Amino acid sequence: METAMTTVRQLPETKQQIETFAHQLEQGLIKGEIIPTDLLRFQKAMEKVFEKIKPILIESAIVEVEHYEKNPIIKGAEYSIIEAGVKYDYSVCNDAKWNDLSREIESIKEKLKERETFLKSIKEKIEIIDTESGELNVIYPCIKSSTTTLKVTFK
Repeated sequence: METAMTTVRQLPETKQQIETFAHQLEQGLIKGEIIPTDLLRFQKAMEKVFEKIKPILIESAIVEVEHYEKNPIIKGAEYSIIEAGVKYDYSVCNDAKWNDLSREIESIKEKLKERETFLKSIKEKIEIIDTESGELNVIYPCIKSSTTTLKVTFK
């Protein structure tokens, strides 16, 4: 009986195997031997699988790695238990200066968002007189850029 791990064990697991596998897939795409949408679907499926199991996988792997010496190399991969994504909560410090600065930042962010909404609405250059300085400012439409990609949705 085939298990999920039987399938996973067929995938590359060393640095060299990963390079070779990636090269073979790339060449297959270039030569037209691989249907791109098939490969993209498989890639997205594996992404979703590992997204789903990542919390329990990391937790279990940490427990296993803790049984070894520091930074063990297991089957060609080094494992290091690290603290990542460290965050500090300054709101609990009761520091009036920090609280004031934080409020100022939020106020400025809101004003900036409002201004960006206005700038996005401009379709052609406009001339505006600055009420404080009396200067004439020419404002141009902002430049929109994006990246074309392919969204894959499993049904």
